[in-house]
Amino acid sequence: MTYPTVLLVEDDDHIRAIVAGYLENERFRVLEAVSGRTALQIMDRESPDLILLDILLPDMSGFEVCEEIRISNDVPIVIMSGRMDADDIILGFELGADDYITKPFDPQVLVMRVKARLLRNRMAACTGAAETTGEPAVRYAGLLTSREAEIVTLMERGFTNEEIAQQLSLTVGTVKWFNSQIFAKLGVKSRMQAVAKLREMGRVAVGRLGDPIL
Repeated sequence: MTYPTVLLVEDDDHIRAIVAGYLENERFRVLEAVSGRTALQIMDRESPDLILLDILLPDMSGFEVCEEIRISNDVPIVIMSGRMDADDIILGFELGADDYITKPFDPQVLVMRVKARLLRNRMAACTGAAETTGEPAVRYAGLLTSREAEIVTLMERGFTNEEIAQQLSLTVGTVKWFNSQIFAKLGVKSRMQAVAKLREMGRVAVGRLGDPIL
């Protein structure tokens, strides 16, 4: 059996050892990096299922690492940081992070959030495959980040900005910022136009309220 691989990017030896231990106890394969450059080198030769990314690294910031990865890869990224300012959290999401957990955190909660994120991705892939009647699932790679894809899916279900913010634990302002990014990528000016265009492209998966989404 192949177990999910997590790339853990953390320069604090104590935190890295604790998090790695909890993940390995849950049978995750853990790749470790203590710097941003090392993390990017690992990305070049490995295909992790998820990245746990610290912000304060010795050579470059986790934000820079996130931005670099997002140029060509839509792997789920969960930021771990002691920086709790709203601006930092918003920046993390703006650069393509899928989740942001502040330090200190309960390692068990972190592991559960990792599992939840991976489950969403697997369910989304299965849903996409089913809706294309056996054809490979259409991916958002190169078009929308995972967070943008979540927001578009909720748009398609008729959620308001306020409801999307509540569903994804974001601020309304952050949701509006993501909307502007989505519209720019699709060359549209409204939520309705965005959903219509993605439907034409076969990229919006209709789901029931409460289903896992991507």
